[in-house]
Amino acid sequence: CSPNAAHHAAGRVADPTLKPLGDSLFVVWSAAKLTLAFSRLSEHRDTLTAEVVIVGELEGDIHWARVNLASTQARATLAKAATEVAPRPDWRPIIERSCQMVAAHLRAGEPAVALEPIEPVPDRWLVANLIPMQDTTILFADGGSGKSLLALATGLAGLLGHALGPWNVGAIRRMLYLDWEANKRDHAERLWGLTRSLEQPPEGAIVYRRMVRPLTDEIVAVRHDVARLEVDFVVCDSLGPASGPEPESNDAAVRTLMALRSLPTTTLAVAHMSKAAADAPGPGRPFGGVYVQNIPRSTIELRRMDTGEESELALTISHRKANKGALARPTGIVFSFLPDGSIVARRGEADLTRAPLSAQIIKALAAGETRVTGIAESLDVSAASVRTVMNRLESRNRVLRLVTRSGGKGQETEWGLRDTTRHTPPF
Repeated sequence: CSPNAAHHAAGRVADPTLKPLGDSLFVVWSAAKLTLAFSRLSEHRDTLTAEVVIVGELEGDIHWARVNLASTQARATLAKAATEVAPRPDWRPIIERSCQMVAAHLRAGEPAVALEPIEPVPDRWLVANLIPMQDTTILFADGGSGKSLLALATGLAGLLGHALGPWNVGAIRRMLYLDWEANKRDHAERLWGLTRSLEQPPEGAIVYRRMVRPLTDEIVAVRHDVARLEVDFVVCDSLGPASGPEPESNDAAVRTLMALRSLPTTTLAVAHMSKAAADAPGPGRPFGGVYVQNIPRSTIELRRMDTGEESELALTISHRKANKGALARPTGIVFSFLPDGSIVARRGEADLTRAPLSAQIIKALAAGETRVTGIAESLDVSAASVRTVMNRLESRNRVLRLVTRSGGKGQETEWGLRDTTRHTPPF
């Protein structure tokens, strides 16, 4: 049966429609009351295989098989098997037309489209300047730093429309939590504590999936869940086990992050850092190959601070990489664990010891220090370094010279903040 003949014969039943859902493709023959579901599609050289499930509105499941869609014999065998269960004269053209539609859809890929200027809009961010919408963000920290708690609390704040400490979180419809490290009960207990003093999220707004195999082995099922449940926020916890064997390799990083990129969602991937990075005095980096830092559009470092309060988890959040605009200034969040089991988040003070020198100077000026030598001493850096950064901040209208004294020993310029209410990052 030629393709044209198949099309005309099938046309007598009425042309079908193709409906994608995740990685699966459904060919729906409304007049014939049939649906052919094609899943786990794979193309290698001269084969294009798929698991095909044929379902009739009256008969229910008619047949299931893995089929090479490019094989005439395989299509004929599938039509014969369907005829034995639910006899009808047009199985062959229905099978032919369905397989052709799936192959054409798969090979077409994403079409090339015109690129035109679009004015940025505020709702392109889940958290302003930190977590971009419909992109991947890495949240990394040493073990026991509250990464999972912060990730869950971020999703909850988006679902309920509440602020999270200093963060205003954008709206989220449904959250999917992919968990390689803990279990459902752990997260359910955290959720119970976070919602004790708040309203409950809508039923089914947070869905949980326990993960064991690498993400690349499960991504088809994950994409199906995202499409079926209309998920718009995904947490990957955590990137190391999600990457499978040799998570430190660039190959593992690329494969896993590209799998995350295939999700049409805002994605927050939790990652660890090496002991050397955790102990280093400067900014840290997420564990893994260079692509763990390079592929995501934003990376955020989390550091736990010791406040002396056993019932508090104080965190400094430092923006380490931004592909969309400037780096956000460091912020602090404190989670308080109350006697009744509630977990309450509030704005905290950021620890700037690992922040850029410009941010540390701004903080010193805000605290009342006005002279370069005093700032240098308090930050344990050279006066020349402070003077260089101060001149740069002056050129950006962040600081101003208050008094300039000269001629006497120890006399120097005094500085102040030009406008402490500005919200643009000082570095």
